Amino acid sequence: RNLNNQISVICNAGINEQSSVSVYNSLGQQLLNQKLTKTTTLNGAFKAGVYVVTVYNGGQTVTKKVIIK
Repeated sequence: RNLNNQISVICNAGINEQSSVSVYNSLGQQLLNQKLTKTTTLNGAFKAGVYVVTVYNGGQTVTKKVIIK
């Protein structure tokens, strides 16, 4: 997360036009789905809480928990 409470995703793997990143709240509701680039800063500021960020890239899925304080 950056100082503006935005989530940044840095992807070192090759990215294609179908690559995307999604953010879910602690209830499992999708808050955001955005196209993935090498360095993606997700639109919007996130309030304090726990979020799940899922990156879909080249048939691979990576999911991480992000805590915003």
